[in-house]
Amino acid sequence: MKRASKTGFTLVELLVVIGIIAVLIAILLPTLRRARQAAAASACLSNMRQIGIAFNIYLNENKGWLPSPGPNRDFRVKPGSISLTWPERLVLAGSMKQNLPKGWSFTDPQGSRQYPISGSLKGVFVCPGWGMGGDEGGSDRPGSRGYGMTRYFVPEIRPPGVTTGPYWGPFIKISKMPKGTIVLFDGYHLMQGAIKPDYISTNSGPFTNWQGTLVHTDGSYKQYGIYLRHNKAANYLFPDWHGERSDFYHKTGDKTPGNKWVIDQKLFVPVREITEGD
Repeated sequence: MKRASKTGFTLVELLVVIGIIAVLIAILLPTLRRARQAAAASACLSNMRQIGIAFNIYLNENKGWLPSPGPNRDFRVKPGSISLTWPERLVLAGSMKQNLPKGWSFTDPQGSRQYPISGSLKGVFVCPGWGMGGDEGGSDRPGSRGYGMTRYFVPEIRPPGVTTGPYWGPFIKISKMPKGTIVLFDGYHLMQGAIKPDYISTNSGPFTNWQGTLVHTDGSYKQYGIYLRHNKAANYLFPDWHGERSDFYHKTGDKTPGNKWVIDQKLFVPVREITEGD
């Protein structure tokens, strides 16, 4: 009688196959991770270009004036109303078509309903790299999921001789923007408190700035900074509405030769005097 042919795997063969699969996974995972990061970075740049188109529409409808979120990173439709910033202004003006979340209103004074557009969880104002270990410091608050406007668009310009109290909400024309100045970046919805004399603070830990100095060594979380969401780099949008990824711009500050951050305050126009409570 013929003996039945042997079928199945031996334990050794099974372990060899499992080992090979494990090695392949170990080889492929970093590649897949990089591919995912690259896809998120490309989608982020696409978002920025769409926002750039919205800025351009806004400019055409407003004689070349860029939207201002107002002093201290927000503006109000009226005293006591909801806090808004530049994404809300683009939507309010009809430059970007986006619906408000259910139950929200641009004039709702409730403090729990601030920034209805920049606080969205999805849409063009949310970076596809948000939440992928992109260095937001664990923050999930409105404004931390998308893009920031360069802080020097809206510095606190106060009347001459006044250091506290009322200050003016400034505006600037696109024609006065220095060539190559950064308009938007991966980060908190307005650069606030993150620019220092010699470098831009980020949430990523120590780095060497343009002077060759190791900075940000305390490792503390800087909420209002740039978020390096794209493989230790951020995406940036410029006045000609092109976007680019850079692992360098966050290292440069307002004293960098040919800097891309500072807009001279003399280029701003303070349009009205307002109070801290407005």
